[in-house]
Amino acid sequence: MMDICIYQINGERDKNRVSFMEYEALPKFQGTQEPNPEIYDRIYEGSVDCSTLEGVYEKFNLDHPAEFRGHSLSVSDIVEVVKAESVKPGFYFCDSFGFKQIPFEPVKTQATSKTIKVVMTEPGQHARAPEIDSSLRVMQSVVGGAMDVS
Repeated sequence: MMDICIYQINGERDKNRVSFMEYEALPKFQGTQEPNPEIYDRIYEGSVDCSTLEGVYEKFNLDHPAEFRGHSLSVSDIVEVVKAESVKPGFYFCDSFGFKQIPFEPVKTQATSKTIKVVMTEPGQHARAPEIDSSLRVMQSVVGGAMDVS
């Protein structure tokens, strides 16, 4: 089991177009080796049943958790290992082959919204557009049953 956060580049703030670029290419395009935390969004935070970074990569490519709202884990994404038995806590850049431990300042990133705006129509009532938590559990309670968000 690992406690992790995943950071992905927000295309609107990626002025140097470094999204999906390998670690060694960063200086050529942004002038510095280290990823710029200001262009990243924190898009996932939670516990996963993985014991390695490769396991995290596989999970976030083949079996996303329901509350995960990012793209499949890819080159230029950053995985923060908060707590794990077999991986040293820290920040890991997803590179072309494997992961590279890097310095990273998460306080300069932005968190993605955990809420979504929905339009609710119920018999005999006017439509309304509340914001709700984007977790699967809350969405299922709103619709009154099971649903799949994949």
